[in-house]
Amino acid sequence: MIEVQVLAILLSCFALSVALVVQWRLEREVNNRKQAFVLHFANVMFTLMVYSTAYVAFIGIVGGQLRARGWGEVFIKAYVYPFVVLLLVYPIIAVAFRSWIRPYIRTAQPNVVVIKKRYWQKTELRERE
Repeated sequence: MIEVQVLAILLSCFALSVALVVQWRLEREVNNRKQAFVLHFANVMFTLMVYSTAYVAFIGIVGGQLRARGWGEVFIKAYVYPFVVLLLVYPIIAVAFRSWIRPYIRTAQPNVVVIKKRYWQKTELRERE
């Protein structure tokens, strides 16, 4: 049963990473690189939906917990507990993702930024072709 719960957690982590990438692309193309906080709410709801669906499908239906424990307990474990955890963890993950995907690092001097190595290597490869 724990292995199935780990599978649901892995699916939700994948969904969260996809949601953050989609949010970053949307903000970049549509919102002139400004953060849209409505999309954070959509990310949390999408991730919760993926986890809860996987949990109910794997543990509730396949594992037989719906008949053994009932809808109430499965609902609480599928929607309420992960929502609280996600609300606590999501801000940390979102900030870490933004700093990871940003192509530059700010320095102490106000007019200087350092481009990350993975980005300037891509431009060097393009110039060689």
